[in-house]
Amino acid sequence: MRWLLNYNTEMRTGSVNITGELKDSSLNLPLLNWTKLPGEVGDIELLVDIRDNFVRSIKIQQAEIGTLQATGIVYLDENSTVIKANITDFRMPGYDINDLIVTIAEDGSFDVVAEGGLIDTTFLRRTDGVNENRDISFDFSSARIQLVDDITLQGSLIGKIDRDGAGSAILNGTLLVSMAALIEEATIDAVFDKQHETLSGTGLIGGAEATLSYQSMPDDTSQLIIKSQNAGRTLLGLDILDTIRGGDLILTNNYQNKQFDNFTTDIHITNFSVIEAPRSIRMLSVLSLVGVYSLIEGDGTKFDVGVATIKTEGNRRILEQVRASGQALKFALAGEFDRETEELQVRGILAPLSLLSDLIGIIPFFSDMIIGQDRHGLLATQFEMSGQITDPVTTFNPSSVIAPGLFRNLLSPKWLTEESGTRLQTPTEK
Repeated sequence: MRWLLNYNTEMRTGSVNITGELKDSSLNLPLLNWTKLPGEVGDIELLVDIRDNFVRSIKIQQAEIGTLQATGIVYLDENSTVIKANITDFRMPGYDINDLIVTIAEDGSFDVVAEGGLIDTTFLRRTDGVNENRDISFDFSSARIQLVDDITLQGSLIGKIDRDGAGSAILNGTLLVSMAALIEEATIDAVFDKQHETLSGTGLIGGAEATLSYQSMPDDTSQLIIKSQNAGRTLLGLDILDTIRGGDLILTNNYQNKQFDNFTTDIHITNFSVIEAPRSIRMLSVLSLVGVYSLIEGDGTKFDVGVATIKTEGNRRILEQVRASGQALKFALAGEFDRETEELQVRGILAPLSLLSDLIGIIPFFSDMIIGQDRHGLLATQFEMSGQITDPVTTFNPSSVIAPGLFRNLLSPKWLTEESGTRLQTPTEK
C-alpha cells in the first residue's frame, strides 16, 4: 500500500493518493452476496479529499478487486459517515451498471438510482444485508432487471421497500420468464412482503392487449391469470397454439413450486375460429380422413366455446381434456406430448354436423341412441395420433365414422377416458 499526502496546513485542505495491491486479502459484501478470495486480483487507486481537517470525499480512480470493478466517488459528512455515492462502470456477477447513485438519509434510509445492462434486484428481498432495519426507495432502468431466478424485466422498476421487507413497485417494459417474453409494453403494479407477492397490470401478448394477474402463496404455490379479447394472438404470443383466430380468452396457471415447472393450465375460449397454420397442418390431417378438412381452410370454422386442461411436468404436457364445439364441428381429445423429444400420443373424437346433433340431443330417449353416451354427435370419428409431433402417424376407427351413437357405445365405449393407455413412456420406463 502506498500513500502520498498533499496538505495545506493554513487552508486545512489537502488530498491523499492511495494505491494498493490486495491480492492476498479476502473481502466480503454480504448485502450483494459477493466475496473476494485470497489470490484473486486486487488493485485499487483512491484519491481522498480533505477539507477543514475532515475527509469529505473518496474518489475511486480504479478498483479491480476479484470479480468487482468500479470507478466513482463517495461523499462523507463531518462525522465521516457516507451520505452519497456516485458510481460508474460498476461490474460484478449479477450487475453491469453504467451509473449508480446511492443517497443515504439521516435516518439511514437509502435512495438508489441505477441504469445499465444488468441489475440483480434479489438483494432487496433478503432478510439481512442492505435492507436490514432500513427503508429503501429505488429507480432501476435496464435491459435486464433480475426480479427472481427465472423472471426478468426489460425496462424500468420504480418502488420502495420498508425495513420489515414489505413494499410496492411499478414495472414498465417487457416481462420475461426463462428469457421468453411473457408480456410486452406492460405496466404492472406489484405488492410484496416476505411471505408472498401479487402482480397486476396490462400489456401486449403476441401483439394483443391482455391483462395479467399473479399471486404467490407462502407454501410456494402461485397462480397466474391472463385475460384477452384476442385469444388467437395471445396464445400464439405465449407459444401455446397457432391455429386460433379471435376469441375471448381466460387462461389460468396454477403452479406447484417456485421453479414454475410443475403446473396445471386451464384455458377457456369463446367465439373463436380454428384455421390451417404451418405448425398444425400435421395435427389437423385427421380432418382429411373424414372429408371435413375444408372447414379450416380460408377463414376457418367457428366455435362457440373451447376448454382445455393441461398438466405440465417438466417437458411433459398431459392433455387431460381439450374440447371445442360449434355449429359445424365438435371435437374432444386427450393424451400427452413431450417438448424435449417432440413425441406425441393423442386420442380424440371428431364430430361434424354439431348443430344437428345438439338439436337431436334435446329429444328424450332418442338422444343416447342417436348421438351416443359420449355426447359427441350423430356421426363421430374416433382417431389416434402418435409419433413425432412434426410428422405423426394418424389412425382412426373406421366403424366409428358412420356409426350412430348407440353402435358407437358398443364398439368403443370410454374411448377418451382410456387415453392413459396411450401415454408416453418416461426415460426410466423405456
